[in-house]
Amino acid sequence: MAARNQENRGVSPRSTEAQNFCGYGALTRAAEERGLSDRWLIEIFNALVLTQLIRANDEGGHEAVLAFLAQLDKMI
Repeated sequence: MAARNQENRGVSPRSTEAQNFCGYGALTRAAEERGLSDRWLIEIFNALVLTQLIRANDEGGHEAVLAFLAQLDKMI
């Protein structure tokens, strides 16, 4: 799940109840807050990078996401 509420239940990252986010959920929420669509995320990061971000989160958790983002930062 891309976001969770106070009771740790999965919710949309666009929900006002969302409090905890995975990397993708945080990007989705940030785009939403700025009036941008999910399409914007694909245009900026491309689908492969977003898929790798989600996989890093699902397989390795927070530390893996941070490592992935650090690696991505070096490539830019």
